[in-house]
Amino acid sequence: MRLLYPKANWEVYHLPLEAFLADVLTERYDLTEIYLAGRTESIDRIRDLHAQAGLRLIAQVVPKGANMAEYLASFEREVGRAVEAGALAINSQTGRDTFPHRDNLRVFECALELESRHKVPIWHETHRGRALCNGPATAALLRDLPTIGITADFAHWFCAHESDMSDQEDTLEAVIGATRHIHARVGFAEGPQVSDPRNPAFADWLARHIDLWTRIVRRRAAEGLASFTVTPEFGPPPYLPLVGIENRPVADPWEINRWMRGYLAPLMERAVG
Repeated sequence: MRLLYPKANWEVYHLPLEAFLADVLTERYDLTEIYLAGRTESIDRIRDLHAQAGLRLIAQVVPKGANMAEYLASFEREVGRAVEAGALAINSQTGRDTFPHRDNLRVFECALELESRHKVPIWHETHRGRALCNGPATAALLRDLPTIGITADFAHWFCAHESDMSDQEDTLEAVIGATRHIHARVGFAEGPQVSDPRNPAFADWLARHIDLWTRIVRRRAAEGLASFTVTPEFGPPPYLPLVGIENRPVADPWEINRWMRGYLAPLMERAVG
């Protein structure tokens, strides 16, 4: 199985897309991962610039709506934009933690229909504030819809549960079985992103994430998957803390993501054999 490393656009949304794509090519990332609504370029321009650069795109979408009708219409619209942009796959922050289970179930049923219609996979991120905001909510949705694909971002859950979830092994195993994409950001009990994963103070949290990510890629390799994507996804302030009262981040998120890819690559390669 070939491991692919997309470059997230998160920490450099201020850059023109041409400049970002040039940096992606210079640093030899395999593709991009971009929140489309955060870009000022048109969908056609995003698609054409990726084609010119010879890069594929994972499109991030965040549907919105105060009620189910608004939300489902937003979801369909955002997925349509991602397909128009030429997305290889879609990473969705799906549902809301304030929706009852039955309504979130309707949203995921809509996602499966959109996947079938557009022939583009939709992966649902484990994310605070969304339907997959914690372990029990996700386990319940997987019991009802076991075919949904998940983007595993355990950093959110470690913060939400204020633990490494070692007491929720059955849930983690179910999520590992459903994961189709990884967001490689390190969280901890007190936040969704450590200040710097290279700091020895966070060594145990880094090791816990790597253990879970390794289990995922081993499972996908054993299933015969041809490729699998892992996006280093450390973000800028306010995810990244500032120094005291200064408007200066404690680290450079682009450099951290570069380090994370370099640190992970040999570990993941050994994991898949």
